[in-house]
Amino acid sequence: MGQLALGKLYYFGKGVKTNYEEALNWLKLSAKQGVVESQFLIGHYHYKKQNYKEATEWFLLTNVSHLFATSRQIRSYENH
Repeated sequence: MGQLALGKLYYFGKGVKTNYEEALNWLKLSAKQGVVESQFLIGHYHYKKQNYKEATEWFLLTNVSHLFATSRQIRSYENH
């Protein structure tokens, strides 16, 4: 979650100067680990830049990651 936190600091300019390139570097590291909020923020960035195709891909990934996490949680309950 540290990568997400750093990405958000740079994305929103909290305590540091806003730097989208640095934010995306941290958010992508976090997103690769399945952190849904990171995936969403990357999609949001592309949406703001009117890169709708890329934004849609990230938003869809957010939904897939959420569904995967939910199915894992359901399976863990079935095993108890």
